[in-house]
Amino acid sequence: MRSRRSLLLLGVPFFIVPSGMDASSQRDGKTLPPELRTFSSPAGAYVLELRGPEGWKRPQAQAELFAARPGGRRSVWTKTLPHRYGPALAVVSDQGVVLLIDEGVRTPGPLAAVIIARDGRETARYSTAEIAKLAGVTIVALAKSARVATWLSAPPAITSGGGVVVLEAASVPLELDLNSGHLRRTGK
Repeated sequence: MRSRRSLLLLGVPFFIVPSGMDASSQRDGKTLPPELRTFSSPAGAYVLELRGPEGWKRPQAQAELFAARPGGRRSVWTKTLPHRYGPALAVVSDQGVVLLIDEGVRTPGPLAAVIIARDGRETARYSTAEIAKLAGVTIVALAKSARVATWLSAPPAITSGGGVVVLEAASVPLELDLNSGHLRRTGK
């Protein structure tokens, strides 16, 4: 796997294959994400659904944020995401703010962290290069230290107040304020 990541960083592409293909086909590519994924806020007040259109015939995912209510859910917004094959993962706050991390193809790029406000507007966007610079490492070092998606060295964690997500890039702690969109280094 390390050689694939290095080849990708040097600009050599590799192919995406549907999850139903045999093992020999998958050695030469990446498996697509499931067609339906859901992410809930800590208290369950909001749920984000990500759908792959028609078995991922097109690489843009449909996202829909729902407000959970007793006895049902209400759609807050629906949009097509720019992420190829959807984001790798998402964090949803109990205020309905969504943080999308990476792309489903898990390659370094311009969509490393994207915040979408409760009203569906994108309020902040950070590239892998911007995160590497803030962490004080190269993109290659950032990718080599990744344990989650393409750049996180630990899973993201939302604070108890729900307004900040704690991220770790190359073991450097970062905080992303979901309201202001400000990303800052907090240590080392």
